[in-house]
Amino acid sequence: MALIASDLELFFAVAASGGFSAAGRRVGLSPSATARRIEAFEQRLGARLFKRSTRGLGLTEAGRVLAEQGGDLAARAAALEARLGEAEQRPTGLLRVSASHGFGRRYVAPHLGAFRQAFPDVRVDLRLEDQFVDLIEEGVDLAVRIGRLPDSTLRVQTLGPARRVLCASPDYLTRRGAPARPIDLEAHDCIVVGQGVGGQAAWRFSGGRFWPSSPAIVVSTPEAAVAAALGGGGLAHTPNWLTADHLARGELVAVMADLAAPAEPGHGVHLVWPERPPAKTTAFVNFLKGRLSGVFA
Repeated sequence: MALIASDLELFFAVAASGGFSAAGRRVGLSPSATARRIEAFEQRLGARLFKRSTRGLGLTEAGRVLAEQGGDLAARAAALEARLGEAEQRPTGLLRVSASHGFGRRYVAPHLGAFRQAFPDVRVDLRLEDQFVDLIEEGVDLAVRIGRLPDSTLRVQTLGPARRVLCASPDYLTRRGAPARPIDLEAHDCIVVGQGVGGQAAWRFSGGRFWPSSPAIVVSTPEAAVAAALGGGGLAHTPNWLTADHLARGELVAVMADLAAPAEPGHGVHLVWPERPPAKTTAFVNFLKGRLSGVFA
């Protein structure tokens, strides 16, 4: 589709002048560049448009058909290319966004109303899905990915590190006090994510590790661990993006924050999108970056 309008304009210039040199002067091209452009246009169309001879150029039958009926096509192609160019520059159209259920509910869906107030010509299709999504194959404009990203050609905007936070409700800490060292956790109710009470993964801190071998509560998902902590069930060691909103509202309190292990290199909360994005994608990336910058510290 690209350059169809300008190729038609060049065709009409060559047809009117009867040669590449005169046509090239009209459109600012050299004779050789004009000839190459016409040959490439003919190859795309699959038809010869000009007869070449020592006396000059003449229209073939296909060239005469295009000359007689192509005027409207040229005008429509120019108008369509103008609209496509506008779509590239101005945020408009349907924006398809993919995020996990937990992240999308907390940090994407609540901001969609404000985004559409700022960009009313963009409609949003937010897909909440916990499996890996191939952006190109599934026509997704933007996705949220958490953790370490594999090497790819996708563009990336990192919103913050992905690490773990030890937290509890204010009610629990009032009743049981706050631990100061990993060894203090042995005297606390711990909420772990797993399939049973044995063999739990270690909680990692900069001051050491703790294995909650006798947890008070075992749940099957990190979201459930957060919910149990909110209800005063004990201490949970959870991803920071799951608790950032609760910590900001004071519903949970970070514990042993000075001993929190740093995020592993490359692990973060990322926005990813294909190269050469339209304006709608760029607008949404900048919008979410503004809204969520500093949330996942």
